[in-house]
Amino acid sequence: MHEPRRRTQIKRYGHDEAVMDMSDLESSSGGETDNDNDTSLGVGRGRGRRVKNKLHKKHKFRFDEYTNKDGEITYGAWARSECFKVERGLLTFGWGRWQEILSHNQFREGWKECDIEDCARVIVLYCLRFYRGDDKIRTFIWDLITPPEFDSRNHTVIPGSTQGIPRGRKATRKLKHCEGMDFSDHWSRHEKFDGDIFLESNYRKHLSRHANKLLLRVRMLHYIKNEIIGDLVQHISDGTHI
Repeated sequence: MHEPRRRTQIKRYGHDEAVMDMSDLESSSGGETDNDNDTSLGVGRGRGRRVKNKLHKKHKFRFDEYTNKDGEITYGAWARSECFKVERGLLTFGWGRWQEILSHNQFREGWKECDIEDCARVIVLYCLRFYRGDDKIRTFIWDLITPPEFDSRNHTVIPGSTQGIPRGRKATRKLKHCEGMDFSDHWSRHEKFDGDIFLESNYRKHLSRHANKLLLRVRMLHYIKNEIIGDLVQHISDGTHI
């Protein structure tokens, strides 16, 4: 009872005196807090937490290096918080309402409607990888987010309308027609739209879990705006009594 405590746990790693000396140095420099973590289940927990916090800070400020200081947003230099704002805007307003998304989500200075659209396209395209559901809905989303420069449909229709976007049996026929096509040069294969490059790993995990919810919500809001509300959209936006 009167002898000093002996750290018998060190014997797991061998009986080398050098190891014993190093352990004594670590215990003395660590202070009283290290004594609490000296059991076999708790060894190294505090150290792991410190490393994790450093990695978190590293990822937190990573995107500041790729952002222009003059206020312009570089393509792909989107922080995770900004991606969440774009996603929230898609869940609230749907596809194509970039002005509303920009004005309601408090983006930092420099964001424009075209930046919102670019980020939203990469997000939705990444969700299509993990979508599990009706192929007709998948085709609808593909046609909805196709960039204008790659869109082969008639561009004389009103932007945001459902004209030219196949639905029902038309979508099924288009799916059968596309089964034998070569998609190696499809616009979604371009590096510009690669979510693995421009989205953070933690945010990609989030999208993989909520892909179905996001795509179904975008489709529903699109139909509500164009099929149910229709021509009254502008009157409602202006607050005009109907």
